[in-house]
Amino acid sequence: MIDNRPVPWREVFIDEVTHTITGNVQIYESFPIPQLRTERRIWIYLPRSYNESNRSFPVYYMQDGQNVFDQATSWGCEWGVDETLEQMALEDPSLEVIVVAIDHGGDDRNHEYNFTINAEYNFGGKGAAYADFLAETLKPYIDSHYRTVLKRSLRPLLEVRLVLTSRCIRLFAIRISLAVWAGFPLSCGTTVAGSSN
Repeated sequence: MIDNRPVPWREVFIDEVTHTITGNVQIYESFPIPQLRTERRIWIYLPRSYNESNRSFPVYYMQDGQNVFDQATSWGCEWGVDETLEQMALEDPSLEVIVVAIDHGGDDRNHEYNFTINAEYNFGGKGAAYADFLAETLKPYIDSHYRTVLKRSLRPLLEVRLVLTSRCIRLFAIRISLAVWAGFPLSCGTTVAGSSN
């Protein structure tokens, strides 16, 4: 059960730091992740027309939430997703989407974003629990609290998980921002070690 509500980003960041957030961004300060027995900050970007219509919107789930909307919270450079979506909405409102950005777990980031344990670098193994959080906790919550374009099932998310956990990941299946150098087989018998995102 989620017992907190999102608040506008200006109510969360009351410091004197310059923030680069654009548009209607709300924040859950401590969204529970029961599968990992932790909590995480979740950012919700709502499209320009969200409060002006009854329209439902597609949802994009993005990892490394600290980087998605705000230079002040990013590890390096902000990705500018909010600015890009605001401009796209002006040019073509049919492209509007909801974005759900999940902060990474700091020191646990590599553990949570990798399904297998990389013995050489001593991380990984929590990726299945993180994928379960996305499919079983976060997506159903977002679908029940926001006007989203609902799919009939979680099959697309589950297919992504199956592809990621299969012993033989095909290059044509999907492209996900994942630390490939953790030892994922890209095709049967081929492992990439040393490449980075």
